[in-house]
Amino acid sequence: MLTDPKLHSQVDSRWDKFWTGGLANTLDAIEQFLYLLFLKQLEDRENAAERQAKRKGERYQAKACTEHGRSIQKEMRWSYWSQLKAEEALSHLKREVFPNIVKLAPSGETNSLGRYEECRMIDE
Repeated sequence: MLTDPKLHSQVDSRWDKFWTGGLANTLDAIEQFLYLLFLKQLEDRENAAERQAKRKGERYQAKACTEHGRSIQKEMRWSYWSQLKAEEALSHLKREVFPNIVKLAPSGETNSLGRYEECRMIDE
């Protein structure tokens, strides 16, 4: 239960935005929000790995690659698509980011990425 009126108001405001944006199902809204948090965490981990490689004087190899080996690291990063206009960002997430999330996990390996194997952005 939220007892802080300011926090309660902020939470209500977010749910209102989900509702008016077409996410009437609470579980769908939570799922979409968790995917976005995962993508933010993914970039934070990549940034930390890059810094560590730099400190060691090693060359960093981005982990996010397409099936053809072309790096899509920049385009998958939160810092890239979060700067796009809303409609463009949504389209980019649907076309580029979400379809490639599962490709980040090594073949045959089960890890936290496995839960996102069938992730998708909900269409309006």
